[in-house]
Amino acid sequence: MDIYCLTDEAFFSRMSPQDQVSAFMCGGAKIIQFRAKKMSDREFLSCAKKIRVMTRKAGCLFIVNDRLDIACRVFADGVHLGQDDMKILDAKRCIEHFFAQKNHVDVKMCKNSTIFPKIFIQKSFFYIGHSTHSLSQAILAEHEGADYIGIGPVFPTQTKPDSAPIGISVVREVRKKVKIPIVAIGGITEKNVQDVLATGVRIIAMVTGITRAESIEEAVRKAIHFY
Repeated sequence: MDIYCLTDEAFFSRMSPQDQVSAFMCGGAKIIQFRAKKMSDREFLSCAKKIRVMTRKAGCLFIVNDRLDIACRVFADGVHLGQDDMKILDAKRCIEHFFAQKNHVDVKMCKNSTIFPKIFIQKSFFYIGHSTHSLSQAILAEHEGADYIGIGPVFPTQTKPDSAPIGISVVREVRKKVKIPIVAIGGITEKNVQDVLATGVRIIAMVTGITRAESIEEAVRKAIHFY
């Protein structure tokens, strides 16, 4: 099982995004998403630049949530888009246009990562992930060219309390129908993670299950080695 770690905005006042990312990586996480929906553009860009430096040194994939402009600006390894964000095809055009303006790209992917398929954009790698909440959305995202999908929320979740859980059965169906990598997300904890893994999904996103643990580092390490 691989852990896909996301920053928890609810805890930024107690633990900065950079400190959360540092703890994720110390625990052994290799995929980091910077998510901060309420942060100002200036602060988001500043944090993203710092996290890019940290993840590059550690050899981790760095994904930016929603903000394709900032993902390109800091040479992140990819962007994760929601159902209300720009369409995947439009995002691909923006990425191609951005990198076409560059004589060189100083993005260095984690060479040891085999989690996602590699796509090339001007000597670089750039992944587009897409949030999905049903089988039809998952199939459409794959058809439109997403490199991976997030499926959820699997269970009730504190980070999105108004979102109805889709349940294990939908995750199982998506696993059967979709060929690209799948990240299960939403309310996943050590008490139910085995049920998710039983569907065949091997990449798990845990937000509060990680960030609200007594030790983030130990929670990540435990998830990687014991589930």
